[in-house]
Amino acid sequence: MVNKEAKRCYDRLTDLEEKILVAPDGVSLEDYEIAQSKEELREELGLPRDKKIALYTGYFYRWKGIETIVRSAKYVEQNVVIVLVGGAREDSRPIQNLIKEKKLANVMIIGHQPYRLMPKYQKAADCLLAGGTMLSEESARFTSPLKLFEYMASSIPIVAPRTPALEEILRHRENAYMVVPDSPEALAEGIQNVFSQKGLADAIARQARLDVTTYQWETRAKNILGFIHQRAAAVRVLYLFAGARRWMIEAWRNGVMADSQIIGLHRLWRGGIRARYYETAFMNWLRSMNFNLAQFAALGEMRRHDVVFLGSNLFFVFFVKYILRWEKPKLVFYNTFLTNTLKRNKKGIRARIVRIAIRSCDIIICPSTAQKRYLESRGFDASKIVFMPNGVDAEFFQPRQSPRSIIVAVGKDLGRDYRTFIEAARDIKTPFVVIAAERNVRTITHIPAHVSVYYDVAQKETAEFYRRAIFAVVPTFAEDRLDASDCSGQYAMLEAMAAGKALVMTKRSTLEDYVRHGRNALLVEPENAKALKEAIHYLLKHPNIAAAMGEANRKAVEEHFTSSHVSWSLQQVFRRFHNNLSRCLPK
Repeated sequence: MVNKEAKRCYDRLTDLEEKILVAPDGVSLEDYEIAQSKEELREELGLPRDKKIALYTGYFYRWKGIETIVRSAKYVEQNVVIVLVGGAREDSRPIQNLIKEKKLANVMIIGHQPYRLMPKYQKAADCLLAGGTMLSEESARFTSPLKLFEYMASSIPIVAPRTPALEEILRHRENAYMVVPDSPEALAEGIQNVFSQKGLADAIARQARLDVTTYQWETRAKNILGFIHQRAAAVRVLYLFAGARRWMIEAWRNGVMADSQIIGLHRLWRGGIRARYYETAFMNWLRSMNFNLAQFAALGEMRRHDVVFLGSNLFFVFFVKYILRWEKPKLVFYNTFLTNTLKRNKKGIRARIVRIAIRSCDIIICPSTAQKRYLESRGFDASKIVFMPNGVDAEFFQPRQSPRSIIVAVGKDLGRDYRTFIEAARDIKTPFVVIAAERNVRTITHIPAHVSVYYDVAQKETAEFYRRAIFAVVPTFAEDRLDASDCSGQYAMLEAMAAGKALVMTKRSTLEDYVRHGRNALLVEPENAKALKEAIHYLLKHPNIAAAMGEANRKAVEEHFTSSHVSWSLQQVFRRFHNNLSRCLPK
């Protein structure tokens, strides 16, 4: 991309942003090593010697703001002439008609000239006029005009409109004089200010010349080649998500979903990691037939990567590493269920496959130290087991001023204990809200009228429920319920923390890395409605304590538990498998 504004259009495209380098256009500084004086150049080029010249070079297209430049001639002083160098036959005629219509005697059209003369024309001027208009998105945001860098090399002061594209390079009263776009009066005033303030004109011209040294063509070429080398040398990572993620990524791009469950994918490029996810219609069809079949469709794609990152399907791991004996790609496994899986499978062939699969992983990432300790206690290689705190999209769930009138509990996995939560809420008149899956509450009867249950709530709406909450509750079953996730409640806990809410939570070893009792949460024994009710009552009666806990939670997320922290931690893991491919490229 030639400018940052263009790149921003792709910043939310997960599969493209790591491929994009911003490389603005440039200039050959040697073209501006001209020994002739301004007077000599004007005589050679046939320019007025007794006038102040404000000069524009380039085509006369409307999207370049040429009409504003021409119309500004009406407002400059009599000793100023606007000189236009360039244009082609088809774009010159409208400008000639405009000059004639407005009777602008102080506009001179030189016409198209050889490129070798452009430096001479520019150095013969008293100021140079950059084109640009907010009436054209191309001009306003996506251009990187060659003439701008040529202007900067000429050591002549520049007057330019304040468009996003030009403001990436120019700074008002530092290396240019910038004016309101599409205003002939403002442009004329800028021209006059440059002509009347010699000290300012000389200073911005000197600074522009100094700044443009970083925009030489040779420097640009080196940056591009360096980017190519860097990408070729970077570790290549393939994400195989447990379920379909394309819809999530599209929702995130559209700003209606957090990036938390993308697990750092879209941020890895910032650390030089080439990461992408693989998902096809065929994979999703296989997933609908049998959850564990989908990833087998990615076998061919895996071989083109250094690392595969996945968080499900131990039989697939067993097949790739034990049956096929693949050394490459390396497998990094994100552990959300290995503790409970091992506890469920202690004997028999299934238990053997599970243990072989876990042993076969090259790295196992645990979002809790409890999981790490358990795997190590079962004899698995501690050097392959990494604790990595989980994180959420802190920006998406950031606190906002909203009326706080509800107590909210969120979550759909099988570890959620809404029966105990609803029982605790029965005699508390504050409105309660449960956001869950139907399976979580299907067997619960006699739900009180002040407890509202919602299914399939969009994440943007969930964020609003958090903001309306006095505090949040994360009720889970005891950890000996083995059909649930090891870390049940972790995402809901972090989302509420990001929203600046205090927490009432079931004690769970896999959540101890994130909260402390009495500091940012009240922890109660599992499946104990009386204890849960007392904790809820306590925070309702002590709003100052709840507010302090909420502030501590938001600070903790910002400092330790964001999606950016997850991405940074993953970068350290993936770099263990760095494969230096730069030797394949020319030096």
